[in-house]
Amino acid sequence: MELPALLLILLLLLAPATSTDALQLIHQWKAARGSILAADVFVENQSGRHILATGGHSDDGRIRLWPLGGRYLNVDTLREGDGMGSKRVHDGSIFSISRLRNINCGGGTSGSSSYLVSGSFDRSAAIHRVDATLSEGDDGTVDVELETIGRLPEHTGWVRGVQAVQHSTDRAGSGDGRDAVSVLSIGCNLINVWTVVGKEDDGSNSVVRLARLDAGPSPSDPPEETFRRHDILSVAIVGGDEDNEWIVAGLVDGTLRVFDAKFVEWYERRNGGSPYDATGSCDCATFVDEEGGDSTVEDEKPSVSAYAHEGRVTSVLDIPGTSDFVSVGHDGMWVRWNLSHD
Repeated sequence: MELPALLLILLLLLAPATSTDALQLIHQWKAARGSILAADVFVENQSGRHILATGGHSDDGRIRLWPLGGRYLNVDTLREGDGMGSKRVHDGSIFSISRLRNINCGGGTSGSSSYLVSGSFDRSAAIHRVDATLSEGDDGTVDVELETIGRLPEHTGWVRGVQAVQHSTDRAGSGDGRDAVSVLSIGCNLINVWTVVGKEDDGSNSVVRLARLDAGPSPSDPPEETFRRHDILSVAIVGGDEDNEWIVAGLVDGTLRVFDAKFVEWYERRNGGSPYDATGSCDCATFVDEEGGDSTVEDEKPSVSAYAHEGRVTSVLDIPGTSDFVSVGHDGMWVRWNLSHD
């Protein structure tokens, strides 16, 4: 190779990069005694700061809260593994965390509070309120309190995923001026739909189930009476208006399920005195209706069942403002999908 060519190569190697992209490590911290299995970031309403919530594979069942930046992050005051606040909320590993913001929960005012939902190895999900108080002085530190305000029991297995959606009063038909919040929680091959309806005598929130969604068989499974039930690993709410809203689930066998999100119908049934109260692995529920008679509510069945990935579907994610969603698989692929009514 001639000398000018060698000089040119050398100059190219030594020349500064022209890209302006940069990756800078700002903070890192040991946030659990074992693996971190669940996390989400929310805006704390009182201070407007971002806070990271984590849950791990450990024996203490704690949610830990971590401040993300700003001068109120003082690492000298953080205990390793505890963060700015931690509380035991489950009797086992926490598999899922999802944020709620600016909701009116149980008849109270939520202007100064933020909310989280968690799911656990102990087969329960729970709703938590996060209240923060700015300390006096100029250091900008924040004191945080985490309170469990409702528990969603009776799941058939580990709660691997939770999601939440807020509905306007018109859609929920609550009649008391409150927006309504629906919480989705996974138990084995079922998705439970819950809402908070009021206060108990001890001050805790009363949580009732609105509906239950059964994933049913996959496309190549044998007849329904003998099919193997495949666990749901992830769930997302796709769309956002009454006529175009779906609940999408990703399963361990690489398939997807799509359910029509019938929130208006489910709330109307609840407001008419018909709570859905199925437990265990049955496919229907019996309740006492307004006139004192027994009525039956069937589990919701998927409108679409389809193969999406080779191996498990590790996550499904909605694309805000659209009827599209993304599925991510153990096969290393991600796929963008579109939903529409025929």
